[in-house]
Amino acid sequence: MRKTPNSMPVVKQQLPVATDRKVIHHASVADGYKIRSRFLDRLGISPLNSNRQSKCRRVADCCVSPSSSSDMLGAPRQQQQRRRTTKQELLKKDHGQPDENLGPASYSESSFSPKTRGLFRRLSNSKLQQTKTVSFANAVEVISIPSHHSYSNRIKNSFWTNSAEMKQNYARNVLEFSAEGWDYRQVVEEDQFYVTERGRELFLVHPVHLLLQQQQRERNLRWHSFCAVMSAQKQQHAMQY
Repeated sequence: MRKTPNSMPVVKQQLPVATDRKVIHHASVADGYKIRSRFLDRLGISPLNSNRQSKCRRVADCCVSPSSSSDMLGAPRQQQQRRRTTKQELLKKDHGQPDENLGPASYSESSFSPKTRGLFRRLSNSKLQQTKTVSFANAVEVISIPSHHSYSNRIKNSFWTNSAEMKQNYARNVLEFSAEGWDYRQVVEEDQFYVTERGRELFLVHPVHLLLQQQQRERNLRWHSFCAVMSAQKQQHAMQY
């Protein structure tokens, strides 16, 4: 602060330093590097100490800000060029581009956990092994298929359908299809069938068969009731005479 001839205090305003934004950017990059290093350590991967020290030193050098704007203006060209190059490298890392220094060469076998080292060794050994190929033999072994006459009746009936079963299947299909109105769009699916047990096997039954059985049972009941009434009338008629 200085005084003018009129003794009026004048406040000298300082220009904002242009490097504040750069310092914040470098600090965020350093925090990102710490997060990445912590993530790699949790996975059991740790870089070599020499590379880690060099990276930390490089980040520390980049984070150092000039004391004033005059120092920046008076810095030599080589130093400004080095800072510009370092900034470009940090931007590449910040935008997720691959870093050449973090390649496989920067990690040694001792830096991995025992489980990771065993996995890498198995992978390397599998690559060294020869690839497997498939080959076919030119010689063909012919096996003759026996005729149906060579089987017994028990096995033959389990493999093929005889004429009696074919007639039963034909009659059953006609009955079921007629119950569906002879329309293929109204065919009853298997999930709508009833399940019945015969011995130790389960069979699917079309609903029309159960309907026919119920109708037959009702006819039998009516016939039995009619027969009972007729027999009672005969007894009464015999007692009268």
